[in-house]
Order: sequence, then structure tokens, then C-alpha cells
Amino acid sequence: MRYAERITRGPTSQAAAEADALKQHFSDLEIVDLVAEVALVNFTNRVADGLGLEVEPEFATERI
Repeated sequence: MRYAERITRGPTSQAAAEADALKQHFSDLEIVDLVAEVALVNFTNRVADGLGLEVEPEFATERI
């Protein structure tokens, strides 16, 4: 989760080192999936924010 948070907040000079640390727990393919998923969620949030979209009420209190 720390890795996802760091790459969400913006570019980091530590990304390569943190990705290497993930290799202790995940395969290269799993790391690619993780990065792609984080990027997709960030993209979706930014598009929604940019368009001024509101979260539908039934999802507003949902926690992951």
C-alpha cells in the first residue's frame, strides 16, 4: 500500500527502489498489474474531479 500511495501522490525518485523491494513479495507481472491498477484508479478519479462528477450516494460511504 505504501508503494501505491507514493506513486499516487506524484513522481518519486524512489519508485525504482520501491519497485525492487516489491519483488520480494510479487512477480514482475503482479507488479505491472499493481501499477496499472493504481494508475487506472488515479486516472478515473482525476477525470471525475475534472468534470465535477459526484459520487453516487450508495457508494459514498463504501470503504475498500
